[in-house]
Amino acid sequence: MNQELLTTTQLQALGQILPNSYTNCGRIQIDISSCRDTILMHHQIWSGSPTSFTLWTTHAPEDFIKEMNIRGTADLEAITLETLWAQYRKGKGEVWADLDYLGGVSMVFSTDGNRTLIRGDEMAYADEQCGVWDQAYFFKAYVREYMPKIYTAVEAGV
Repeated sequence: MNQELLTTTQLQALGQILPNSYTNCGRIQIDISSCRDTILMHHQIWSGSPTSFTLWTTHAPEDFIKEMNIRGTADLEAITLETLWAQYRKGKGEVWADLDYLGGVSMVFSTDGNRTLIRGDEMAYADEQCGVWDQAYFFKAYVREYMPKIYTAVEAGV
């Protein structure tokens, strides 16, 4: 049977039943903003003190329904880590790096075409690398390799 996509109204009604923060069977956290105008999905892709990396996507409800092909609660359960990576590769997601050892500043990795963009708004840091990274290893390696440059940016931003 070909079931139609949910409408935004139906999704919001479903949001009344589900908690604002819901974890599906694939351990993907799905959060609905308090004003119900944004849906965030995230999953921590690596955690090792003192750094962690979390993959995030953000959608307006109508975009979420179309992008994720949401017809009902079973489709929420079908969202996987690969689903989030696919959104990231399309430029619709970010990887956040929490750098606890540098006072809790964050770096954000995103994509633009065939490039990985890196920014640290709290420390006026920006960089770009060729290729689209979609494995935790690449983010960890970047932070390790560029630590002196990142540290200098943090110190300058204080």
